[in-house]
Amino acid sequence: MMMTTTGNKSIALMLTTTTTTTEQSIIIAATTTEPSTTKTTELSTTTTESSTTTTTKEPLSAGEPEPTIISTSTTTLATTSTSTTTAPAVVYSNRNYSFWPMENNALDIISGLDGIGVNSPTYVTPGITGTGYALKLIRDRQQYINIPTYKSFVSTSFTVEMWIYPTILQDGHAFGLFSQYEVATKDYLLHMLIQGFQLSIDFWDDAVTGATALSTNTWHHVAFVYDYPSKTQTVYLNGYQDGSHSPAGPYLGMTGSINIGTILHESSNSYYDGLIDQVSLTMAAKSAGDILNDATLASWHSFDCDITYDSGPNKLQGKAVDVTPALGKVNQGLEFSKSSSYYQIPGYVLLGVASYSFSMSLWVQRTKPGGGTLVEYVDQAGTEGWCTTPLGFSSSGNIVANAYIPDNYVTGPVVPVDTWTHIAITYSQTHGLTLYVNGVSVGNTGAQTNNVPGTAVTLILGNALNSGYCGPQSISRGPFSGYLDEFRVYSRELSAVEVSVLAKGYTCTDGIMNDDETDIDCGGSCSKCTVGQKCTLTNDCANVQCINDICAIPTCTDGIKNQDETDLDCGGSTCTKRFAPYSFWPMENNALDTMSNLNGAGVNSPTYETHGITGSGYALKLIRNNNQYITISTYQSFVSTSFTVEMWIHPTTLSNGNLFGLFTQFDSPSTDHSLQMMVRAFQLTLDFGSDGVDGTTSLTTDTWYHVAFVYDYPSRTQTIYLNGNQDATRSSVGPYLGTSGSINIGMYQAGGIYNYFDGYIDQVSLYMNTRSADDILNDATLASWHSFDYGITYDSGPNRLTGIANNVVLASGRVDQGLRFTSSSSYYQIPGYVLLGIASRAYSISIWVKRTSAGGATLIEYLDQAGTEGWCTIQMGFSAAGNIAVNVYIPDKYVTGPVLSVNTWTHIAATYSPTNGLTLYVNGVSFGNTGRQANNAPNVALNITLGNSLSSSYCAPLTISRGPFSGYLDEFRVYSRELSVAEVSALANPR
Repeated sequence: MMMTTTGNKSIALMLTTTTTTTEQSIIIAATTTEPSTTKTTELSTTTTESSTTTTTKEPLSAGEPEPTIISTSTTTLATTSTSTTTAPAVVYSNRNYSFWPMENNALDIISGLDGIGVNSPTYVTPGITGTGYALKLIRDRQQYINIPTYKSFVSTSFTVEMWIYPTILQDGHAFGLFSQYEVATKDYLLHMLIQGFQLSIDFWDDAVTGATALSTNTWHHVAFVYDYPSKTQTVYLNGYQDGSHSPAGPYLGMTGSINIGTILHESSNSYYDGLIDQVSLTMAAKSAGDILNDATLASWHSFDCDITYDSGPNKLQGKAVDVTPALGKVNQGLEFSKSSSYYQIPGYVLLGVASYSFSMSLWVQRTKPGGGTLVEYVDQAGTEGWCTTPLGFSSSGNIVANAYIPDNYVTGPVVPVDTWTHIAITYSQTHGLTLYVNGVSVGNTGAQTNNVPGTAVTLILGNALNSGYCGPQSISRGPFSGYLDEFRVYSRELSAVEVSVLAKGYTCTDGIMNDDETDIDCGGSCSKCTVGQKCTLTNDCANVQCINDICAIPTCTDGIKNQDETDLDCGGSTCTKRFAPYSFWPMENNALDTMSNLNGAGVNSPTYETHGITGSGYALKLIRNNNQYITISTYQSFVSTSFTVEMWIHPTTLSNGNLFGLFTQFDSPSTDHSLQMMVRAFQLTLDFGSDGVDGTTSLTTDTWYHVAFVYDYPSRTQTIYLNGNQDATRSSVGPYLGTSGSINIGMYQAGGIYNYFDGYIDQVSLYMNTRSADDILNDATLASWHSFDYGITYDSGPNRLTGIANNVVLASGRVDQGLRFTSSSSYYQIPGYVLLGIASRAYSISIWVKRTSAGGATLIEYLDQAGTEGWCTIQMGFSAAGNIAVNVYIPDKYVTGPVLSVNTWTHIAATYSPTNGLTLYVNGVSFGNTGRQANNAPNVALNITLGNSLSSSYCAPLTISRGPFSGYLDEFRVYSRELSVAEVSALANPR
């Protein structure tokens, strides 16, 4: 194997050489998001002496990722040789290159191929996701979207997908969807269109037309695929192949704008009439399985990455009320424990179409027998309109599935309590409604229609919110008690085989590329595909990228779930391998382990109180005098292995001569048989039984601390960290040898001696490996990181502080996606900053800013957690003249920087400590400092508001002119420490 490195992009060249009628095959496995270009050279020779590889760059269009051209030349000692070189083939990664969500604009939120409306097209709500916008084009007004930046489709594979809702179709007429025009010569004109009533992809006199006639006033998913290696054009309708043609092309046009909603015929255009939504361009030939998922996987809430996140293509965000994350059938699930518990998901447009096929799949674990609602439909307007109950339990505990008008139902068995059971329902007008339990059909209604409201539907899990009748038939409506996991909805009827696969849970052997494999960050279970190992793109572990049937080398930016990112699926970007926690106890009103089932039980009635370190939810409260602690009876071995334990603590009592247990396991009093992590008087201690290390820093009471205890088995080293910084270390220790004993949280045991913690404990995690110093520093001090790349609300930091977006939209950011603020009511708010609410506590803030108007505005406003009318201050914003400014509060001081240029990305950072005061950085360079000073705060958790001022109070703006911000924001990070100059510089120079 040869390695060629260009910058930080690694490309593996695997060379196979023969010495007979020689053909040298060069397979390029490229996993960057940028394309590479491959030239294949055939040689007729007898001896190959050496090979050389050179790397050059192609000229770029504005905003286009940089392709890499790799050419290989071979020097031989033979007296004769001949060679022929084929046309270069451009190879891209198999992910979206561009995406136009049509959220009230035609911006490409990935690659910057932004569109401009021609003849004033409009945007209407709702689109295919039930919320947001869709592009509306009127044919008679000649409306369309023009993308002037050139994008090459020459000699390469590509896929274009979109949702369309045509309002006019007519024989003998063309309705343009996606096009590029150079000249009306064969293979120089790219048309994706509706020809009469059928889909068509045409390179000009080189085309395929679909077989199915489309209807008006109906949403259709359409996909146009060109596979360059096989020279094949294919059209898909609603996820299924509708036509294919080969050999075709390749497309050769080297100029021309992209147009959405029209095609150009020499001197005339053919326009589309209707709605267009969710347009994506992938510079690869997407597989049939991928396209079927894009078209029909309406939602997939796994509850593993974030409680509200939808892993399906439509990103239908859930709303959780009185439900908590808990151990699920696959990693994390939801617990429903109250009569008020429910989980709501809006936006199911196709479920609202009468007699439209659908399927649902979920895992259920009941904790009480009898009736209960599993799934309720309500119309999008609210909870008091149209409703029906498609899935639930009868009063005797039988699982029941309902169809509505005519009212028919299927009754299954009684579902046992405390046992995970897979439930699925499928429906089509031809086959009717079928109920499956653990992958086996238990009944069917036969062919029938199914009534719905004709508008988008909201699904409610685990409760009956509507006071109407809701067609329960034999279901006894009411709150569900228990656990739910892996909720999927499809806009098609799944086959019995597909239901059977879902009922198996995560497997490594199902032969389906269905995200059940190597995504360790979000809970996968298969080992990654070895570099260079043979693999098949549509089979197991294929989410490790396959190129030419060879597994590719992972990189920081490949976007592939292959264990080599820092939770890249949820927003990470660095290459350091991360290991997910082995166990995690969030202390959300219980001591359940949401990862590995090492569930704890309270001893002497400990309680849980709000708010914990995340500003919401709960923390464990232990009272020393009541001998309270958590015990975990399931044995976990720490013998001769590395491990890391992290937690947040808030001690209320500390005293000399006393021990305060944090995380312990006791086997015997012998050396290395008693595992003790504790506070000894005022210092942290990690001890294996007369074999330990004590920290050097004294803790104080009534303060939140992040503590970490690390044992590295290979080097026999114990290390203690306090607030992310190493506090003590000792080598030649251990290993720990205790082979029995419960884990205890909040209690120290040595034989018959017990010492209890007094205070709060939150967010306890166990890793069965040595966490790095950088990882621990991030866990302790990265308060939040909103990259806006993995859902608009998601926090990629350790605390998962969910954002609230109001009148902001996703758009192309400085790094992948960002936020766009377009109206006077736009803002983005993040609650839960506990440490930021402590007076004179060190902090840092980092953000990318792109203004679209000059003058004053608010960038960052602090509010106390209570709301918008209490304590507040303006931390960052613009003066009336447009200067960037940062403020510190009581004594009131500020630092003013330069006027920021409009329509230019600028990195802004502010750092603070009582010793160094407040410092402003612009593009990584310091622009001033207040000097040493205090900083006032309300000593309660803070909300941060981006892009606007919500409080009507004064809020100490100083030189900042308060008001709404217009423009783009990206990569917002908050730290509970003062960053160094070098760290700020690194943030100002991203990949």
